[in-house]
Amino acid sequence: MRTTAVILFAIMATPALAWDDYVCKGVIKTNGASHPETAFLSINRHRWWRFWTDNDSSARVEILDGFFDYYGWLKSMDRTLFFYRDSDRSGAIDGYYSTFTNRLFFNAYSGDTFVGTCRRKPE
Repeated sequence: MRTTAVILFAIMATPALAWDDYVCKGVIKTNGASHPETAFLSINRHRWWRFWTDNDSSARVEILDGFFDYYGWLKSMDRTLFFYRDSDRSGAIDGYYSTFTNRLFFNAYSGDTFVGTCRRKPE
């Protein structure tokens, strides 16, 4: 009984989220033209015991010109996280991050998109 209590305490005392931060080099594409840009991606992964949510993760993206966005609903499929703004995930995908290729794509502004390759941000 004590062992079970200790294990349950250890699980519940551990934070329910784990953060992964990335720096992404790529381009912003606007009306056929593109220019180099750096984006920052922070993924908040929900731990397996966070059973009270149907959401796999959340993410925040920022680019150096001041744009930022928060995606509260991520869905993990294979090795890709798909970004959604709506909780029912019925709308269009607003972006994705592939853990296999480290590729990030998201809609930055109306009609503008970012695409780039990420690496873990140094601590």
